[in-house]
Amino acid sequence: MVPSPVDTSAIQSQIAAAVIKAEQAAAAAAQVQAAVPQPATTVGSAEMVGGQVGTATTYKRGDWVPARISRTGSCVLAASNACMAAWTSAFAVGTAPVMLGDPVAINTAALQPIDCDITGAPTATGVPVKCWIAQSSALTLTALTAGKIDVLPFGAASLAGTTVTVSAIPPSQ
Repeated sequence: MVPSPVDTSAIQSQIAAAVIKAEQAAAAAAQVQAAVPQPATTVGSAEMVGGQVGTATTYKRGDWVPARISRTGSCVLAASNACMAAWTSAFAVGTAPVMLGDPVAINTAALQPIDCDITGAPTATGVPVKCWIAQSSALTLTALTAGKIDVLPFGAASLAGTTVTVSAIPPSQ
């Protein structure tokens, strides 16, 4: 007696369905793997006002540029040795920025030392500045021995046309 053949068609269809599911799962896994960001291989750009969204699919995207935190400003001194330095980008309205040091005069004329100060409260758009120039004075032995030392180290000589720079950050930084 010859045994009758076993019907394996149901098992074969189950195996075929399992193979299709495995292929679909592998394809889905490949799509997920392709979408996973990779580490950047380049250094990101320096900060810029307003920032810029990157398009690279890497960690800390290679073309990512952060929003600029600090602000700089400049102005040109008038005959009164004063000016209003405007920020390169305004701070939020109502924000009083924190100054990073004193204003700096760009002393291209090889003048005596120049001292600059902030003369009012910094605002979201700028800061008032005034500068003074060091005065050279010849002290004589007679003046020294007579006790007549009345030297004004910084005087009112005109600095009109001199550029002054300032720097600040938001108060939350």
